[in-house]
Amino acid sequence: MRKSFIFLCLIIFSLLAISVSGSVYSCWHLNENVGTNISDSSGYGRNGIAINNPLWVIGKLNYSLQFNGVNQYIDFGDIVNFERNQSASYEFWFNTSESGLEMVMSRYNSTSLKGLMIYLSAGQLLFDIRGSSSGYLAVKTNATFFDNKWHHGIITYDGSSSPAGVRIYVDGTPQNTTIAKDTLASSTLCSMPFYVGRRSSGNYWSGKLDEVVVYNDTILNSTEVISRYNGGLGLECMSIPEIPPQNETISQNITGTIQDLNSTQGLAFFFIMIFFWLTMLTLSLVFRTFVLASIMWLVGIIMGFWLIQISPMVAIGFLLFDTALFLGIGHTRK
Repeated sequence: MRKSFIFLCLIIFSLLAISVSGSVYSCWHLNENVGTNISDSSGYGRNGIAINNPLWVIGKLNYSLQFNGVNQYIDFGDIVNFERNQSASYEFWFNTSESGLEMVMSRYNSTSLKGLMIYLSAGQLLFDIRGSSSGYLAVKTNATFFDNKWHHGIITYDGSSSPAGVRIYVDGTPQNTTIAKDTLASSTLCSMPFYVGRRSSGNYWSGKLDEVVVYNDTILNSTEVISRYNGGLGLECMSIPEIPPQNETISQNITGTIQDLNSTQGLAFFFIMIFFWLTMLTLSLVFRTFVLASIMWLVGIIMGFWLIQISPMVAIGFLLFDTALFLGIGHTRK
């Protein structure tokens, strides 16, 4: 009984470890490569519609959307209406050569001047939340990022209504920032939809966007940010990309210890892990030894790191099954 309790605690710890540390509110891989429907991979169904036919192009990971800076964007409707005292993190890959006011995402009312905006201005990345025309919080990077190259952005906000509560990371590195405004003192809730690629008054994004993720009640730490940038938990798993158009190749700028399952090496590694797990399971059932059962259980935990990106529920179900097998074999071992 004591051993069962110990390993149940271990499986709970493992589940917590592979869920990044916070709550994924929405995740848009932007891999559809056709049509206007944008699917949310978080499991919460926060889907969107691409407006005025932005182009499907090769992205940072598989496919992405390219916006013309004139009238193209994604409308996600009534989501991401966070209050100023609510922590959140925002993640995205971006690529632009424009130096104007380029809106990455927003839920902002240009009449009441309330809401959230994340954008580039003169190439500097800004986090801007507003409660009124004069009461708002805005923090911007000192560096610029309009070099027509892919960059990974993560912005974290701790709900303090203070510049000290904002962290901006680009390509895994915490940025030196400047406080543009520090007068936020009222509610930031607004009635506008959440957009990617524009705000209510325009300022359309010109360039490419990929892998947009929103986390609610979550502040990603520096280790998690580096993991996301290097690949790590940010990889898309178990989806074989369509053959890209002629003369185009899927970007392979993925580093880190865990390989992308969309690559040949990643798929090979994953299937080897499945084979190894099944082998350990078979040997454990035949010989009923604690060592073999332990190896099977640990391999199952590693597989859970991959499965979490297909579906959290699939990963949880597999890990519980893996642990139940381990405990069952442990109780009847020779």
